[in-house]
Amino acid sequence: RRQGKRQVPGQKKVIKTLLLLPSYDCAPGETNHLFDHICSLHRCKVCSSPCSRKIMNIQLVDLSGLTVTCNSPKAIDLCNTVLQAMYSCSNTEGFLPSLNQALQLDPDFILARCMTITLQLEEGTPSDPVVSSGLEIIKKSYNTVLEREKRHIDAVLAFSEKNIPKALDIWNDITVHYPQDKHALKWAFDAYLTIGEYEKMRDLMSRGVHYCPKELPIYPYVLSLYAFSLEETNQRDLAETVCRQGIAIQPKNPWGIHTMCHVIEEEREVETGVDFVTSCRSDWKDSSINHHIAWHLMLYYLDLNQIDNLFQEFDDMLVPNLSSENSFALLDASAILWRLNVLGIDPGEKRWELVLKPFSANIGRQYQLEHSFMETHLMMSLAYGKISASSTRLALAKKMIKSIEEYAETTVSSDCKVADMLGAPLCNALLAYGEERFSDVVALIVPLKYDIIKLGGSWAQRQVYLITLIQAAIKAEDYVQAMACIVELKAQKPHNKTLQRLQDQVLTLMHEEDTPA
Repeated sequence: RRQGKRQVPGQKKVIKTLLLLPSYDCAPGETNHLFDHICSLHRCKVCSSPCSRKIMNIQLVDLSGLTVTCNSPKAIDLCNTVLQAMYSCSNTEGFLPSLNQALQLDPDFILARCMTITLQLEEGTPSDPVVSSGLEIIKKSYNTVLEREKRHIDAVLAFSEKNIPKALDIWNDITVHYPQDKHALKWAFDAYLTIGEYEKMRDLMSRGVHYCPKELPIYPYVLSLYAFSLEETNQRDLAETVCRQGIAIQPKNPWGIHTMCHVIEEEREVETGVDFVTSCRSDWKDSSINHHIAWHLMLYYLDLNQIDNLFQEFDDMLVPNLSSENSFALLDASAILWRLNVLGIDPGEKRWELVLKPFSANIGRQYQLEHSFMETHLMMSLAYGKISASSTRLALAKKMIKSIEEYAETTVSSDCKVADMLGAPLCNALLAYGEERFSDVVALIVPLKYDIIKLGGSWAQRQVYLITLIQAAIKAEDYVQAMACIVELKAQKPHNKTLQRLQDQVLTLMHEEDTPA
């Protein structure tokens, strides 16, 4: 323009978009390719026809600073907004509407297409018409997109086949060769969490933090994910330091607050946890994981034996989230009620019904991720109390056992081995607890203790199985087994008051057993 040359239609908008975006290092070839377009535009006769066609094919860059196959800045903005909301846990209405809008603006926006399919797969199956249509589109686009986008397509195709380890290898490989890629980073983090690969998750996030510019809006959230991976690999002091850094930059940081909940439960007095979570409630109460942070607060209340506070939190924060579509909230609700159940505290039939009705609608559903973990929590919502007193719940429990056994035998999912090794035995153990066959519970869970990590989830979540084992051992009068498990857990959670109460109970029972009548 300064040289008095006429601009190509759309040229000003494209250049402005590029100048507003940060200039990060990209994989070899991609950045040069992008700016070669701009340079050739400046050198050539701007008004010529070939240049006009060339400028229309410019590939813009996304939040990661990497080029994408897309000709709509607005579509990229929508995709960036979704990605940021995924990191910040700030979207409670769902991501698909924004992604669908982005695809309407540019149907060839392959990265948005991959995000859409992955989210749809988490809720459906590859045979769903919408999902299968999307899969066909990305297959046909394979030879027309960038190398990085081809790898994203490969990951989505593996994910659609329920080959989670293969999808994870591809996502992880993307983060190695394109370390700024925040899409692959988030998908890989989530998947590692669901299959219990915490050391790989930690290494992934260490690279994620290193290559994430501090001025990027998602930087404090990336720090929080890294802190969580440190906590889950027992590096809790460093986890707390990194987590506090993220929260200091962005106090409205639900995953950071969530990570601190874990650190406090393992390392601090429980009163510290209550003070922390309640003091920052305004920073997490409207997030997409508000029910889970409330679940951590309920664990603190349970440890303090403040059951009325626990019930209030359950009714205020968990109940509004309970629906068959929100499996995460159903899992949280079932887990806290089951802990109350095995500890001899009755939460009331109404609360169980609020969980059971939507959860039981998922019997036979094949979850894309954490299938066995979800199934065991579904069994908790069926096996509470004396299950023999409810023919309906007992019938559903047996139907569920059959369902997970068939899943383990017939599915092509990479989770089928976990379902066979852990899912089915743990479901049988929980059913046995409801049927008061406590020796069977002990016999079923003890051999699995060191494999339960393969279910995924966090240390705090998986400890529900060990609390069940302890209580079953006490009721089966196997005090030695109960004490062994209590001592092991207390070594990890030295300030836990529930474990101290259980230890005192077992010591009393052992003393009575040794005392002559």
